[in-house]
Amino acid sequence: MTQVDGNATIQGDVKLQYKSDVYSPPPVVYLRMNEGTGTTVGDSSKAGNDLDGELGGSASWSTVFKNGPYAVEFDGDSDYIDMDNDTALAPSTAFSISYWVRANSFTGYTRMVSKYPTGAGSPSYSYTILTGNGTGQVRFFVMQASNTGSGTVVMTDSAELTVDTWHHVVCTYSGANTRMRVYVDGALKDVTRTGTVPSSINQGTAKLSLGANLAGSIASRQYWDGYMDEFSLWNVELTADQISYVYGNGVPPDLSVGIP
Repeated sequence: MTQVDGNATIQGDVKLQYKSDVYSPPPVVYLRMNEGTGTTVGDSSKAGNDLDGELGGSASWSTVFKNGPYAVEFDGDSDYIDMDNDTALAPSTAFSISYWVRANSFTGYTRMVSKYPTGAGSPSYSYTILTGNGTGQVRFFVMQASNTGSGTVVMTDSAELTVDTWHHVVCTYSGANTRMRVYVDGALKDVTRTGTVPSSINQGTAKLSLGANLAGSIASRQYWDGYMDEFSLWNVELTADQISYVYGNGVPPDLSVGIP
């Protein structure tokens, strides 16, 4: 990079580009959840993947939002966002998932993000993020590429999510560094891990869904009861500084071009 001090005259066609120390390209998918009408949840990422979601059940637009004018409300009984099963939605060696949620209640295990049915290993599995059993703990699973066993899980040691309060959740995975991390409201949380973090995960055949486990039976869908806003998935392990930017000190920035 060339630095110019003082006055400079530039002629001709010049493209100036600045990248900060925390720069990251656009996320794989970015749902701002601001449509307010219809059932399509548009992908605002400039990555160009066009990975729109679709409201399902009775999921609805709500003016209870983190970054308005709308968010999506889930009733805990039948609601979800269907993201389908594009391979871009399951990066195999590194990824980060970021979103804002506000819970109405915690009843049993509830799925916030899911590409992972219940039960033993299956080719359909990739990852899931859910709450603790009736608690605000955050549980993050990945399934190793071999599709064997019950996967690897980290769970926060404390109940980090509370009812009627917006919280920012980021879960990161790095196969190269064999680590899984959970951040809540910009802070890295202490977790307990079960299993060995794999060097790569299964891309899986299950659909990605928000607010429910669409790949499971009706009885095991574990519907989310509350609100969600500003969902993004990245094909890199975001750093602590990058997550701080995404958190925005509680004011979510526009992530359509990534982290500038």
